[in-house]
Amino acid sequence: MFVELQQFEDAVQWYVQALRIAEITAGPGDPTLLPTMDGLAALYRNLQRYAEAEPLYRRALTIRERKLGPMDPELLSTLDNLAYVYFGQKKYSEAEPVYRRLLQLWAKAAGFDHPMLALTLDKMVEFYVGQEKFSEAECLAERALAIRKASLRESLERSAKVYEADQKPAIALPFRERAAALKAEP
Repeated sequence: MFVELQQFEDAVQWYVQALRIAEITAGPGDPTLLPTMDGLAALYRNLQRYAEAEPLYRRALTIRERKLGPMDPELLSTLDNLAYVYFGQKKYSEAEPVYRRLLQLWAKAAGFDHPMLALTLDKMVEFYVGQEKFSEAECLAERALAIRKASLRESLERSAKVYEADQKPAIALPFRERAAALKAEP
């Protein structure tokens, strides 16, 4: 409620209090703490209070890893947030392995050509550009673009099939042409 009213400091205080009570009730490593911990960490992150968000995300990651294992897709959000917080603090040496793990986990969970992998690559591009590591950024940007082009081509082909099945070849044709043009690009 306080977040919706943009009363962020009040929201922080309520989250902190709720987390303390939950820790007493359930114990500091209990998975039932995760929703409260995630909410407080996200609030800190959004307020750019990265130093306060970091230990919460690290702790949430530890709890999730203990419960689910190190390569479970449920870790994706926590890893993404932790990398963001490290990057926001300019803790590049801590952020890079988290981004790489996030990339590896997306590839395992969704495949090497999934659009979410492209989104993670985009985040890594921003990470490398922020450090002026342009050759690393360029390579990842090209990889993200290739994933998106393939995904767009497949989407265009599916749309064409729908219109062809509905006996609307004139509408399908531009979709087919755009898909073919993407396929012909290097």
